[in-house]
Amino acid sequence: MKKRVDRICSFLMACLLLIHISCSENNSVEDPRQELPENIQSSLQVLYPDEIPQSTEQLIDPNTSEVCYYVSFSDGTYFVFNAAGEWTSVYCYTKVLPVSIQTTYKDAIRQIETETASPIQALDKTLYGIAFGLEDQRWLAYSTTDKKLLGEEMEHNTGLQPNEYLPGPVYFFVSSSFDAEIEHVIVPQDENQSDFRYSLWLSNHMVVDFNQDNDWLEVRHAEKAYLPDSFYSLLPEDVVEQLTEDCPEKNIYLVRQIKSEQTIQYEFETDDQKSWCYAIPNPDYTPPTIFPDKGIRAFIDKYFGITSSVSMVLSLDTKDRVIVSLPNGFNFTVNMQGEWINIDNHNLGWSALKEELISSEILKAVEEKYQTTITSITRPLDQLQVQYMLADEGDQVYYVYSATEFVAQDSPRTPYEKAYRYIRHHYPAEISFNLSYEQGRYQTTLEDGTLLLFDGKGELIK
Repeated sequence: MKKRVDRICSFLMACLLLIHISCSENNSVEDPRQELPENIQSSLQVLYPDEIPQSTEQLIDPNTSEVCYYVSFSDGTYFVFNAAGEWTSVYCYTKVLPVSIQTTYKDAIRQIETETASPIQALDKTLYGIAFGLEDQRWLAYSTTDKKLLGEEMEHNTGLQPNEYLPGPVYFFVSSSFDAEIEHVIVPQDENQSDFRYSLWLSNHMVVDFNQDNDWLEVRHAEKAYLPDSFYSLLPEDVVEQLTEDCPEKNIYLVRQIKSEQTIQYEFETDDQKSWCYAIPNPDYTPPTIFPDKGIRAFIDKYFGITSSVSMVLSLDTKDRVIVSLPNGFNFTVNMQGEWINIDNHNLGWSALKEELISSEILKAVEEKYQTTITSITRPLDQLQVQYMLADEGDQVYYVYSATEFVAQDSPRTPYEKAYRYIRHHYPAEISFNLSYEQGRYQTTLEDGTLLLFDGKGELIK
């Protein structure tokens, strides 16, 4: 707790530099209590009866500009009082709390003693109740209203600003949404518990709770005052419109946000114990992709007769196509209706097909005209007439209209495509592998542990 003492000393020195109203530490004064206002003398008589202070200081708090009184004793105990004569801070060097403090906060002390082995050494009054300072330098937050331990207060009295230790999204949401300062941040003592949350207490008595994903869970006014109109601008327009119709007076003091995979639910509570609940679709929800398994299996049965396992992945480019990899080195692509769009043999020939996919006369005509070998066939389904795009390993694309007209066009393969096609050609049984790009080259590790490396042009590094 040495840091606590150092901080108090620093605070006092700062105050003294600003304004030093009086100092009653004087050999000519037998009892410094006589220099204090009567209400503080009365408070001391209750808090620390029959103990004579070593010194007293009347100061101006530089943060609030309010008068405060610092009273210290020879055993290391000190009190800080406000002008109303109420104590705001207590520190006990001996770790033996004044009897009056023990009596007033016996329930809180009992809870703390049950949950921690570290002695209580200090108390600070706060917006939520009392912050109990432990010898291990933690500060535990206790609600005097709810009579329960709330958790641990982060960075209490350390001088750190909330933006220095809060997650960015949490700090930004609160600082940009509420016209108030963050006074306290309370977290569970066990950060691994499933309902972990940040509970932020603001200077206007608003409390905002966040989960570990930085989503706000609850906004409430600690004293059940109405939420400001500005808050409703943060809610979905449909929800606000419905709430305005159901509760035009908007005497709302609490709002909860409950997110599920498919919906977001908003619960509102009023000061007269009424409540409303509205649910909207979660805009971040993506329905699960249902592959056209029946169409894919029918295609495999018809053209390949393969019964072994295959790989099916959603195309990263369009999200509405499924790429199927077969253990014979072939890939084919279908749409969500199961209609085939492309088939690629990765230069392994077409002999694996049980029957023709398109007329062999088309393939023969193109191969003879351009002196090449077709390895990929694409059938654009958005064309009004039958059309095929035939590609060879040499990166030429040939358009075939009604099987009579051919047009050649350059279409270079990317380095990734070159590396991928090499693997599918030489290792056809590898139907699922991750081809990553690191430090200017592509690489993958096959199921048998073989490492394949490709340069930035997609060529195998031998």
